[in-house]
Amino acid sequence: INIDAEKQAERLLQDRAERDGLTKLLNRSAARKKTEEYLSRFRQGTSCALMIIDLDNFKQINDQHGHLFGDAVLTRTAREIEKLFRNQDIISRIGGDEFMVVMRGVADRGILKSRCQRLLQVLHNAFRSYKEQLPLSCSIGVAMSPEHGNTYYELFNHADQALYQAKAKGKGTFCFYDEVGDQFPEQKDR
Repeated sequence: INIDAEKQAERLLQDRAERDGLTKLLNRSAARKKTEEYLSRFRQGTSCALMIIDLDNFKQINDQHGHLFGDAVLTRTAREIEKLFRNQDIISRIGGDEFMVVMRGVADRGILKSRCQRLLQVLHNAFRSYKEQLPLSCSIGVAMSPEHGNTYYELFNHADQALYQAKAKGKGTFCFYDEVGDQFPEQKDR
């Protein structure tokens, strides 16, 4: 009985260490670890997509409505993201107003585009019921394995570059790494 209780307490502590305190999603390091494990387990022919999702102009929400409201927006955003993705996907808050999703086993660009469009729409409409409509939008950068890399760091960096391009296009949109244009050569090479 004591061993079972100890193991349960250990699992609870491990789960708390891997979770973001506010959103209860995986934290950055736990998501990185799970992604690395997935990529190494299926090294040959691993297909997945890593998406970095950044809330646009989130600082304005905090400044206009306060940090408690901002925390509520982050929590609601996390729930909306969870609803759109599968249990097998790795969903995390990687810091501030940034989230990451790794869709395992997905190689179809059409599915990814559809999911990005749906996420943009859902977050845009998520706060319309408030008395002061909240103009929430997000930008998304997408990198695919194996086309854009085979390691966590390659995929993350390439998704980050795609996110930079999405924001440069006017925010509220998404971009795949192979769409990063020549007008941002420093982004393509970094």
